[in-house]
Amino acid sequence: MPNRSEQLRSLVELLRQLTSILREIHGCRWTAHFQSCLATAEYLDAVGFAQSDLNELASRVGSVYGGSGSFNDYVPFHEGQELMNKVDALRTKVADNATELRVISRH
Repeated sequence: MPNRSEQLRSLVELLRQLTSILREIHGCRWTAHFQSCLATAEYLDAVGFAQSDLNELASRVGSVYGGSGSFNDYVPFHEGQELMNKVDALRTKVADNATELRVISRH
């Protein structure tokens, strides 16, 4: 069984990194979403959580991925190649980590 606390702390760190970068990009429409997810993740890490809390957080994080115009399509090309690469790497890590937190029960 995975250690959910460690997984959550990993997501918190990744969201911190991502939001730090997104705040540097003037007018990035994704910043507020990931800052909100970070605040929720930090809160859950501080006070405790149930699996349903992690499922909800994972859903919120993942809600901006997929489909045309999603965070998957976001390319801050005007910010330079290095920043684009950082955003791309973190985008994938955040999505993967959030997915790992989620448990779907079968009834």
